[in-house]
Amino acid sequence: MFENFLIWEGDMEAAGVAPCGMFSPTHLAVTAVCLIALIAGVYFSRGLSEKRLNRIVLYIAIPVTALECGKIVFNWVHGGITPNHWLPLTFCSFSIYSYWMIALGNRFVREMGKGFICGGGIIGGLTFLLMPMTSVATYPMAHFLSCYSMLFHSLMMYVGLSYLVNGYFSFSRDGYKKYLWFCVPACLLALAVNLVYAAFDDIANCNMMFLSDPYRLSSILPFIGDVYAAAPAVYTLCVLAVYLTVPYFLPYGVLRLIGLFRVRRKEPEAVKETV
Repeated sequence: MFENFLIWEGDMEAAGVAPCGMFSPTHLAVTAVCLIALIAGVYFSRGLSEKRLNRIVLYIAIPVTALECGKIVFNWVHGGITPNHWLPLTFCSFSIYSYWMIALGNRFVREMGKGFICGGGIIGGLTFLLMPMTSVATYPMAHFLSCYSMLFHSLMMYVGLSYLVNGYFSFSRDGYKKYLWFCVPACLLALAVNLVYAAFDDIANCNMMFLSDPYRLSSILPFIGDVYAAAPAVYTLCVLAVYLTVPYFLPYGVLRLIGLFRVRRKEPEAVKETV
């Protein structure tokens, strides 16, 4: 099962190895297992003090950072030296920095880290689990990069949800500021790396956060490819706008809807009690 655990993507065809692929039965089954484990982890993390949760984040940061270094070494050894193979400047990889900011930073730095992992990590992790456009779409599931990616994004969601469930982060105007404090510089740095790299080589070999090219997104959502073909700069601005809003406001909107639903359910009960 794991005989191709460390196979390189360029050697897969000759070895007769096929990628797992998005929405395949294997992908969907593993995603279901990850979500079940996630729910259990968050459930048993209820009531933890923030200090203890910060310590758990440190225990997560250490092995995740080690695995990320292993990913970099794996790619370098096999000749994957272009930035898209190893540079940790994707939206989800920002969680690594947020873990260390939460675990070891001062109050301001810690709040920035929480702003990202709660405001962006929950949706970022879920998006990858449902649409793994990189490792799972390239390698078999029983591969180092695929296994690491599914674990990585499950942990993103776990940390974000644990702070949220325990009340250590709230989706508010202040919470959004914390999210922007982290995300705006991070997104601009990724875009700057793309633009500098594009001056020397094909942007597809860098393309941090898909800011400069839609990659596989255009096959899933063709209109995105149309926008990119017509106006690449507009595509980039739209992607930036999405990163700075959707990951934060989507869960915020869901929580507001749940809150409104609960209020409406309580109103008839309150009327009955008064009668």
